[in-house]
Amino acid sequence: MASNCAREKEKDEPPPLPPSSTSDGLHLVSLLSSLRSPPTPPSPPLHFTRLPPPYAFLLNLISKISSNTAKPRTYTKQTAAPAAAPGRAARLSVVARSAVPAVGIMARKAGMTQIFTADGLAVPATLVSYKGGNVVTAVRTVETDGYAAVQVGFGECKEKALNKPELGHLKKSGAAPMRTLVEFRLKGDAPPEGFEPGTAIDCSAAFAVGEMVDVAGTSIGKGFQGTIKRWNHKRGLMSHGSKSKRQHGSIGSSATPSRVLPGLRMAGRMGGERVKIRGLEVLAIEAELGALVLKGSIPGKVGNVVEITKAKVVGKNC
Repeated sequence: MASNCAREKEKDEPPPLPPSSTSDGLHLVSLLSSLRSPPTPPSPPLHFTRLPPPYAFLLNLISKISSNTAKPRTYTKQTAAPAAAPGRAARLSVVARSAVPAVGIMARKAGMTQIFTADGLAVPATLVSYKGGNVVTAVRTVETDGYAAVQVGFGECKEKALNKPELGHLKKSGAAPMRTLVEFRLKGDAPPEGFEPGTAIDCSAAFAVGEMVDVAGTSIGKGFQGTIKRWNHKRGLMSHGSKSKRQHGSIGSSATPSRVLPGLRMAGRMGGERVKIRGLEVLAIEAELGALVLKGSIPGKVGNVVEITKAKVVGKNC
């Protein structure tokens, strides 16, 4: 029995490696250890310049947004559609914008914070950065174009990001390559003096603390949403047996008029459209940062380009 157990143990144990293979294994281990890359040093911590709160934590965000190379959504005055195929009539696509009280500026949304007033109230605030543009690129008059407007460029970029017609238009005005061009339409035959092509707009002097402004931009896209989130519809009972928990419900009569009436609020794409918020107060102007502090929220996500103009009051200033 003892001899049988010894034989079984010998079968289970692996055969010993020859001396040559053992030395090769040690050599392989030493080679791998020598090829290991040295540990990467830890990245230095972020240091912010001492600024009055609560703008310090947004300083680094503004610098990143100003140097962002991603192409934002542009708002340009579209005058005509591309050439149509032969045999079809060309379509004319016109985007009509109402007149504004004065020439506005463009800025990027940097983030939100809160400010405590002297009375101890916490006021929501949005910080926008107007660095990197706001140069007059064209002037429209009634004599030459049929309307009065000032075209402003924003978002400096490299020349390779634009095509030749865009570069030629900007070089004609003496401006650097800009990604976004916006026209601020004005009343009258010609824009006011001081807006010549190639001149930079003094954004810090365009508004005053306590003044009301209108902010327009593209809202955040929510995708395809139901009627509860899109139109604030009420839901049905959530108890057992309910068959209309989050459904839309009836969309029209069966016999009369036997169709779905136009304009019915149904599920669909939500957000991602131009939105203008009126009557926002300017809480502070940070000329050193190149930023404005506005009361409340503005459309779009961080990094979106928005248009800021003086608040429009029909019958008074426009």
